[in-house]
Amino acid sequence: MPAEFSPQDIVNLADNVSDIICSFRFDPNPRLVYINRAIVLLSLYDQEEFYNDPGLFLQIIYSEDRPLVEAILRDGRPTQAEFRICRRTGVVFHVQGFFNDIYRSETHQMVELHAILRAIPEKEQRRSHSVHSHNANSIDVDQRMRRYVEELKIISDIGRTLGESLDLAKIFWRLGQAVQRLFPDVHAQYISKYHPEIEQINCAYAVINGEELNVDEFPPVALDHSPKATQSQAILQREPFIINDMVAHRGGIENLGQLVGSGQIPRSALYVPMLSNNNVLGVVQVQSTELNRFNDEDARLLAVVANSAATVLQNASVHSELMNAYDETLAGWGFAVDLRDRETEGHSLRVATLTRKIAIHLGIQNDALTEMWRGAMLHDIGKLGVPDSVLLKAGALDPQEWEQMRKHPGLAYDMLHSISFLKGAVDIPYAHHEWWNGSGYPRGLQGEQIPLAARIFAFADVWDAVTSDRPYRQAWSREKASEHIREFTGTHFDPNLLDVFLQVVTEE
Repeated sequence: MPAEFSPQDIVNLADNVSDIICSFRFDPNPRLVYINRAIVLLSLYDQEEFYNDPGLFLQIIYSEDRPLVEAILRDGRPTQAEFRICRRTGVVFHVQGFFNDIYRSETHQMVELHAILRAIPEKEQRRSHSVHSHNANSIDVDQRMRRYVEELKIISDIGRTLGESLDLAKIFWRLGQAVQRLFPDVHAQYISKYHPEIEQINCAYAVINGEELNVDEFPPVALDHSPKATQSQAILQREPFIINDMVAHRGGIENLGQLVGSGQIPRSALYVPMLSNNNVLGVVQVQSTELNRFNDEDARLLAVVANSAATVLQNASVHSELMNAYDETLAGWGFAVDLRDRETEGHSLRVATLTRKIAIHLGIQNDALTEMWRGAMLHDIGKLGVPDSVLLKAGALDPQEWEQMRKHPGLAYDMLHSISFLKGAVDIPYAHHEWWNGSGYPRGLQGEQIPLAARIFAFADVWDAVTSDRPYRQAWSREKASEHIREFTGTHFDPNLLDVFLQVVTEE
């Protein structure tokens, strides 16, 4: 059975193709109701400008071809036609238009007209050379077309790949890769994140001469309201900012400071704010050792990329804040369990921290690492379902009481597995009392039947238990605890993880 697509799925698909896709609705005159992101690169006008100005679509049609397109829109009939589109900067492209109608036969009424505009292959583009042959600065049409196709591919790629991760570092890295592809000749590029609440700019990605730099080496800078400001000016004005001569702008080479970078002098630069819902999330800047390297077309192109990234960053930031709130709530649950079981105050946070360190040494990262931390924080959540008379009993438990106590992993599973946010964190609460030799509970799992997260956690859990003070005994020494872990490796613990665990606790 074919998958169902939502309207938003269709829009996302259309926004990541290289052809221009647009729709006109007749009520009764044709009105543009949709145009995809490909128009931004070809025309250098934003999508919003087409929606805000109903006449803009016809305005970008070359004047001699405009009557043809007006007739097509007026008639609203299926047809094909070749015409020219003028870029904002005056560059002209030939396109082939394919128009299809949605016609309501019972009322003899035109409803919508859909169009696909496809740039004509390079060999056909030669005919457009005469249009601007008087322009001595015009670029060879074939070269221009090849560059356009490459730019459109980069825009399409970044639109598709940026949203694949909600990790901010990955988003900045992917944005940096796209910028390098768009401007392969530049000396340096920097991507900064802006924090409006404190008016601070932090470097999030930096490349000089193709070498990626450690952003921790770049100190945060305050928003600069002075006329000599660079990226601050892009933030304050909310629009691209070009410096044709960096030395003249700064009043001398001695004032360039850290902008000199690797010893080469950046002579020109382009700064573009990353805008989402009119909020500035950061700045993308590129620098060249050539004077006057950047123009308005470069600025418009980089703005398309920067604003695409800004939308993803906005979503990622919201997601990150939400995840932080969730994790703080989970930590609160862990502390609540620790407080109820008076012997183990602070235990959940300590074992979660140690579990995370072991997992990092094993190469575990990203979502799996996060889920492991959450599972460790909630490992004893099932004890909330154990009666106080059992959980808080001062003496030894009788067989019936032990049976109740041993139910807490199953209770944890019942509490967590139906919460979609915590499905990946269930392994530790459900399996942290399973033993390598199969003698654990509640399911009697053996060896690698036990989830890896639970096998890692078993080391951290026992280590913290024996190295912490309890009412009935003092904490063991690290040497005694290590010997205990070794003694039960192969019965309680996974022997394949012993060396990594000992390395972690030794480094601590």
